Amino acid sequence: MSVRAADNHNPTFEKIRNRGIFPQCETAGVSPPPEGEALARFKAAYLSDVYLHKGDPGVEDRLARCVELQFARWRWANENIETYVNMLRVAGHPDEKIDAMAAGGVPMSFKSVAQYGGFKFALLRLRHHLEEEESRLRNVEFLHTGSSVPGFSSNPLKGLAELPSKITKVGKSDVDLVFVADGVRESASAMIARGTTIRQYPTTMGDRSEDTRYGVRQDDIETMSPLMYKFIKRWEEELGAGIQVTFQETPTVPFNPWENLVQLIERP
Repeated sequence: MSVRAADNHNPTFEKIRNRGIFPQCETAGVSPPPEGEALARFKAAYLSDVYLHKGDPGVEDRLARCVELQFARWRWANENIETYVNMLRVAGHPDEKIDAMAAGGVPMSFKSVAQYGGFKFALLRLRHHLEEEESRLRNVEFLHTGSSVPGFSSNPLKGLAELPSKITKVGKSDVDLVFVADGVRESASAMIARGTTIRQYPTTMGDRSEDTRYGVRQDDIETMSPLMYKFIKRWEEELGAGIQVTFQETPTVPFNPWENLVQLIERP
């Protein structure tokens, strides 16, 4: 039985199901990847570990076309879903993980659907407790980002320019999590005024505009929110990997489609 079929009979999972990244994907109906010389040609055409750095040919052009290339990759994956499934397979990802990502929005960095369910329940409790904590953050939500969400990197400097060709690595278990809340800008400004180093960088939004995310060192997160810091350390131990946290003010436009807002159980 596939992951999709099993999850459809699990009412608890239904309550916490994220948006499927590729809901039209049906891996059971996708023929397996080619073999032999055809496989070598497939890899050469569709998979790439290229990572351009400052000074490399093409860097400036890719940066100038950043948003265009990100949406081109997303569009290509959707329009060539069977080829994309085989790209994930060839990179080493089993159908169960592809199904869980495509249908249930489970980032491929998690070891199992069950582990991800536990993580989401923990996020629900964290959100409840953050509302009781004396902090500037209000109406907190959580957003999954990074290559493990759709299976490919959206970084325009990685892989082939217009193809989703830099596939997330098997066993890469770091979790990229954005805390989205009212009061993030206010909190960041206050921390900067105290001399805290805050990284600010643009992020692409769903209407092809940009917004700002903030990066904070973990030690500074402990000062900002002891509850948040405790959650991060506890789940890093559980996952055996890092949790990369950033912050974003609640936006007025949709998030881009290759990131996923975490769907938590509704409050009673």
